[in-house]
Amino acid sequence: MTVRRISVASFLLLIALVLPASAQVVCPTGFPSESPVLSFSPDDIPATNIDIITYTGAIRKPTANHSIAFVEISPDEQQVWFGVDANPSLGRCFYNRRVRDAMNGQWTWRYAYSPEVIRYQTPTSGGAASVLYSVTPKYKDPSTGTLYKYVMYQVVQPGACDGAVAGFVYYSLSNNGYCWTVPKAAVRPGGPTFTCQSVLTNTVPVEAMSAVDNGSTIYLLGLDGDITNQLAPPVTVIDPNGQPRRYNNMNTTKTALGSASVNDPGLITILGSVTANGMFLPKYGPANPANPDRYKAHAYFIDMDAAWDPTTGNFYVSRAYPYPYDRGSLVPNGVNDPPAANNSPLRSQLAGYSLTGPQGPSPVESCIDSPGTLPNRLQIYRMNIGSLANITQLTTGTWTLVSDVGGSQGYQFDSVMGTTPLLGGMTNINLDLGAAPFLRNKRGELVRYGTTSYYFAADIFKLKKSVGPCRITGAEKEHLRIVP
Repeated sequence: MTVRRISVASFLLLIALVLPASAQVVCPTGFPSESPVLSFSPDDIPATNIDIITYTGAIRKPTANHSIAFVEISPDEQQVWFGVDANPSLGRCFYNRRVRDAMNGQWTWRYAYSPEVIRYQTPTSGGAASVLYSVTPKYKDPSTGTLYKYVMYQVVQPGACDGAVAGFVYYSLSNNGYCWTVPKAAVRPGGPTFTCQSVLTNTVPVEAMSAVDNGSTIYLLGLDGDITNQLAPPVTVIDPNGQPRRYNNMNTTKTALGSASVNDPGLITILGSVTANGMFLPKYGPANPANPDRYKAHAYFIDMDAAWDPTTGNFYVSRAYPYPYDRGSLVPNGVNDPPAANNSPLRSQLAGYSLTGPQGPSPVESCIDSPGTLPNRLQIYRMNIGSLANITQLTTGTWTLVSDVGGSQGYQFDSVMGTTPLLGGMTNINLDLGAAPFLRNKRGELVRYGTTSYYFAADIFKLKKSVGPCRITGAEKEHLRIVP
């Protein structure tokens, strides 16, 4: 998996040892005064004030380019929190506020650049995954009994866990959106233990997650973050059915449905596993009768987001995936399905170089090999459940594909010359995309303007992926699009 999330790592573990159990609210130092700039679309989010290096050696100030928490507080106010997808991680969570003038209807961002509101110890990665808001404080810090208006769920990956665990659920609380309690790890009694970062027990490992507020209960969806044992175990690990665990797991979403109380947002109960029924998993690659599923896309909800639509009774989920995808040869298991090496992306795309920039050495050119191939397409699904009281239908129901978008072709194969065409159901919008957060309201519901709702199609940290080198350009951003 790519290094993208900002995290708390050993710094927070040290704080936990030397500070009282009560959560401290930390206001960012050097927070700027308001300096409004005109806004003509929710996706023209002002850049940060941090420098990164691009593949040309140029220095750029990046903007939001991955999963973001974009919340409409009221018809005239929107707020956004995000961690910039970068390698190395920037170690910060950024913020901005968008307001509409009651007299002329003009929107403005209140800050000319998006300032940081949370600083984390590096090397880590992470950022805001989902933010919920209540006009009256109701989200409780169980250690103090203090109520807050905001709860921010984050995906936090300690640098020591890179390659082993994609991240863990953390949460923070706030009353103004920019001063936050020190992020605290969510827990699940009986959750897995990891030793990559000290000893972490009762954890909630996730690669991505989202939350919806149902009044007194918060519902959460999260993709399992255990890379080594769940998302990408070696193909030589065999399940009781005689099949590689990697292949078996990739036919499932590996996404859990959970819940938490507003009185303890960090105590999570698992309600079940989200179904893969109805999902479109394109399969394209060289003929391989010995291993027909080798080039079948996985069903994981990579870089997922979710939104509830009370108007229609539909529950929406977005995910990103790489096309085509090589699950890995079974030659180590005695199956004759050459080539034994990963066949896609191209070896020439995996080659590249790094430059040293303001944040340190950065792999400014190169793609990522399977099983962590960078996603280049987005899918949006919906399921009609009628009411959130029926949310467990997400574990047994059937998804309807709403949209499958990306570039004009997919990754190529080393063993086959030529382009990789799109299949039926796939739409070309000339963008290689990696995340699709929704424009949501304070409860995590899909915002509707009449019959229209929106999502943000994110470039992630390397703009072009399917064809040619994967490069950091500094132009990676969010693209506002209509939910079909």
